[in-house]
Amino acid sequence: AQLGDRVIDRRDGIDHREVSFDPRPEGSQAPFLGLLSATELFERLLKLPKPQAQFFNNYASMLDEIGKPDLAIPLFERALELDPKFVPSQFGLARIAARQGRVDEAKRRLAATLSIDPRHAEAIYETAQIANLQAQHADAERLARSVVAIAPKHIGARFLIARALMKLGRRDEGLVLIEEARRLQAEEDARALRDKKTAALFDLGFAAMRAKKPAEAIAYFSEILKHDPAHAQTRSILGQIEADFRRSGRLAQADEIQRMLTAAKH
Repeated sequence: AQLGDRVIDRRDGIDHREVSFDPRPEGSQAPFLGLLSATELFERLLKLPKPQAQFFNNYASMLDEIGKPDLAIPLFERALELDPKFVPSQFGLARIAARQGRVDEAKRRLAATLSIDPRHAEAIYETAQIANLQAQHADAERLARSVVAIAPKHIGARFLIARALMKLGRRDEGLVLIEEARRLQAEEDARALRDKKTAALFDLGFAAMRAKKPAEAIAYFSEILKHDPAHAQTRSILGQIEADFRRSGRLAQADEIQRMLTAAKH
């Protein structure tokens, strides 16, 4: 989402700026029909015959992610009015409260989150961080270890355990956890770099397709399959290109793509 400088609407005390969103729910297979501005999306939410907490939560989350928590708070609250047990909004408000130093509210909202979903790893992690900041290091260690039990690759929880152990005088144990966390962080960084490279290659391939340069597009897509053979979008587009080649009688090119897809097994 991109935030502009121009205020284009104001209602309910919320300062709506020009922010663009993909209005489809996460994971939706619906066709992409273009982005909506913040105001357009908010207008749609207001006109829904049966408003859903999820819609307000998604909008609030996006605003929080782009550094506008004060705009997000009333929308998280509206989601909770619609569904008092809606965990993502309760946790969203808890996280904002923690960042803004409203510790008592954060603890209350985290407790509410965990009363609904006791295995909410991030809520437990936030609770552990507050405990550590309040010098409750034994509680912080216990809570952070429960996070790792739920989410074994949680990097932040390992660093938090290490900090708590250091405060408790268990330096050697803390150093082991730091090494584990650093190894996981290196793996995560490498994965993020691969994902970034894949995204760039995919964009270039897609642009080549739109420019009617299939050979160039195939070259980009084949690079993706070298390091990510299971990339679903790439395999799908190459399958479409193969089918187009077969329909147009270009069987040699179609066979080459088929060999490429078969070689890059997933």
